[in-house]
Amino acid sequence: MKKLAALVLSFGMLFSMAACSGSKVSDDALDKLESSVKKFSEVKNANYSADMDMTVDKENAKIKLYGGFISETKKPLQLSMIMDMEASGQKLEKYMQLFVKDDTMYLNMMDMMKQKTSLKDAMGTASIPNVNIDADTFKMNKEDMKKFLKEASVKGNDLKLSFDVEKLNEETKKETEKNNVTDANVEFKKLDMDVTLNNDFMEKAVITMEMTNTKGETKQEMNGTISLTVKDINKVSSIDFPDFKDYKEGSIE
Repeated sequence: MKKLAALVLSFGMLFSMAACSGSKVSDDALDKLESSVKKFSEVKNANYSADMDMTVDKENAKIKLYGGFISETKKPLQLSMIMDMEASGQKLEKYMQLFVKDDTMYLNMMDMMKQKTSLKDAMGTASIPNVNIDADTFKMNKEDMKKFLKEASVKGNDLKLSFDVEKLNEETKKETEKNNVTDANVEFKKLDMDVTLNNDFMEKAVITMEMTNTKGETKQEMNGTISLTVKDINKVSSIDFPDFKDYKEGSIE
């Protein structure tokens, strides 16, 4: 009887310690994430790169976007965006190049098509509104996010988030039914995010995912990573633009 009582007491202490240890979702980690999201409103210029490495039914494709931007009050947006692609063993560097300068968008598709378009004409307006990120643009409700997290931790400037895929799938199903999307279904098997901060700015975010996309009777297995890096925040004074003299007038369709 004493051994049984000791065993029950031991289990009781174990569960008590587990309860006292709290959730695996750290409020400190979410506070830092929330703060970094709000800091986006302070980004006026930066260089960036975004890498996507995806495998769909064993077929791999890689996309890389990189460039820079300057968004200042009362001045036109300056932007460069270059895309490299790799798929089926073929690599296409500078597959697409897009630039915005002096309220004009310039598009270069592999040097085979070079087109320029007035953004004022395309938007049907006499002036282009300034592109400024308001503090309210990026809002993150920490308590709402908690519902979909399995783990969240922070170590120095490194945040790690692991999402509860079952809850995500439930929410996704509700949204598809709400919007009458019945011919497609995305089911997450894994969704993790690693975030690196620098002076409270989100300097790098890496999303790792595994999912199944079902459309009708067709099912696709998809997995991969998406990596976004932002650097030189508020230190970029100019964008490296090419010579636009051979770009022809065109329109945005």
